[in-house]
Amino acid sequence: MGTNSNPKVVAIIEVALDILAEEGDQGLSMRKVATLANMSLSNVQYYFKTKEELLKALLQHYLEVTTQAYERFIVDIPETERIQETIKYLLIHPDTSYVCSVYKELWAISERNEVIKQHLDEHYQIYAEVIRAELQSTVESSCSEKSLDQAVSLLLTSIEGFAITQNAIPCDADALAELLTKTVSKMIQ
Repeated sequence: MGTNSNPKVVAIIEVALDILAEEGDQGLSMRKVATLANMSLSNVQYYFKTKEELLKALLQHYLEVTTQAYERFIVDIPETERIQETIKYLLIHPDTSYVCSVYKELWAISERNEVIKQHLDEHYQIYAEVIRAELQSTVESSCSEKSLDQAVSLLLTSIEGFAITQNAIPCDADALAELLTKTVSKMIQ
């Protein structure tokens, strides 16, 4: 079932996302989700038998929502500006703080939960495919697969690393976006 096919499922997931971002994994309980979603615990458990099932659906939903938001953003960007605008979008998106909070919690959970780790890994594989497709749409046909793979790897690790280190590094998001754009452009041209 798609996560956005049922309004109750979406409500449960969105409440769980907010709790995860604001209170972390320790604050996320099925009972709290039910209370804040104005549902009974049994209603929440009808859709998600366990917290693990809820977290898996949360990951799937989050990937769908963020991918759709990116697709709406990029549609009007000229091809010549797509690499830089994609990088800026991923680094400087208005929801960056919220997104970082959610991902930090998911990373921590994945260290203790192999199922969530597998789903998070799948999420990052899809994320890498989205970045790759975007880069591929702007590259010369002579660009090697190896160069494309390296560019995707550099971007993915830089963007995710920025989520953790943004308040400690001497380079702001705009400067980092410009640096990454120059570097990636050289790699894939």
